[in-house]
Amino acid sequence: MSEDATTNVGGIAGDQLASYIERIERLEEEKATLQNDMKEVFAEAKGNGFDVKIMRQILKLRKMQAADRSEQEELLELYKRALGMDTGPDSDPDDTGADPALAATAARLVEAFGSVEAARDAIEAARAMADPETDPGDDANVGAAQ
Repeated sequence: MSEDATTNVGGIAGDQLASYIERIERLEEEKATLQNDMKEVFAEAKGNGFDVKIMRQILKLRKMQAADRSEQEELLELYKRALGMDTGPDSDPDDTGADPALAATAARLVEAFGSVEAARDAIEAARAMADPETDPGDDANVGAAQ
């Protein structure tokens, strides 16, 4: 009973393994070709005045679910406010619209509660406790400068 050494060695089917390796190598070649094609498209877009970094961000955002994208954008805005960064075209750099201590707490709450919505509820409750005259259901008071 003689077996071909490339067919079965130590319980490993050599021919089958070689087939998998060759398929992966072909796919890697195709991947490299596609990556090169993508580089060319980005270069063409850049040559036409488009910002490639922004295009990459858009591609990343388009892959996300709408709810995940919305939550990430809200969290980004929350962090920007916590750091006192400009959050819009009409923003006054000296008035971020949030108490820095409250904004920092909000950022920690988002991390602790795992979602912007849960953190927002906690922030509204904290605001109501901090200012008893504020009606927690009054949307005009949400985000108002302290």
